[in-house]
Amino acid sequence: MEKWYPGFKFDVFRPTLGQAFIIIIALMVSRIIFGAFINAIEKYAGIEINGTLMDGFAMIFIFGFIFLFAVHFRWRQIPEVYSVKRFKSINFIPIVFSVAGLSILVSELDNGIRHLIPMSKYHSAIHASKVISDAGWGGSLFTIAIVAPITYELFFRGWLLKSFLNKYPLGSAVAYSLLLFALLEGNPWQFTDIILLGTLVSIWFIRFKSVIPCIIGHSIYNLMPVLFFSILKIDVPGYSSNLEARGYQPLWFDLIGLGLMTVSGILFYAFNRQKKNPIE
Repeated sequence: MEKWYPGFKFDVFRPTLGQAFIIIIALMVSRIIFGAFINAIEKYAGIEINGTLMDGFAMIFIFGFIFLFAVHFRWRQIPEVYSVKRFKSINFIPIVFSVAGLSILVSELDNGIRHLIPMSKYHSAIHASKVISDAGWGGSLFTIAIVAPITYELFFRGWLLKSFLNKYPLGSAVAYSLLLFALLEGNPWQFTDIILLGTLVSIWFIRFKSVIPCIIGHSIYNLMPVLFFSILKIDVPGYSSNLEARGYQPLWFDLIGLGLMTVSGILFYAFNRQKKNPIE
């Protein structure tokens, strides 16, 4: 079978699909236990703890342990093992365009899905709390635009996808990593985001052999709602934190998203067509 990604140079734990599934379940259980512990502190100690910030710290602690476990606690191997490598910096421009456009288009797709299957108040409240944190936009920025992209991309692309690419066919490897991503999120209304964004960053990972563009793209994608609602205070109908609403976005806004995606594809092709390997 053709290897779509160069193998690990170090002694690294490379999970199969079954082992990765067990790890995802362990992650879910760990997050539940951590949440219960925080709730107990709030209840019995009378201390109010910001949930968005705590989510960020929980990710750092839980994923940090897994990252070290995979390399047998030899932390100096992390950059090489998880493909934290430089890539052609000019590609930052189409990365920004592509994820900004994708955010707009996925939002409209989600509007259609919520029109057919209304989002529950529970899931709507969870999403809104991440976009508009009680700790202000700084809390949201810390968790969903910094911690989440770094931990998720190192885990799902830098480790799981890289492992799968050396064990399974290309399509299967990408699909397995996306399904595990969706399982960990556990929110059916985020399935569109997970599949489309996950596919895009997986393509980048395979193309650039680096997790850095994946982290940058994921971060900007998550930053978009925070930028609109918490920082700039811009409300575009259909592209808002009120996820219980069933309206659609203005046509001009959808066309902007489509245009950004088109331009990003043209720029990616123009910037990388002359070199087979775009890593500097």
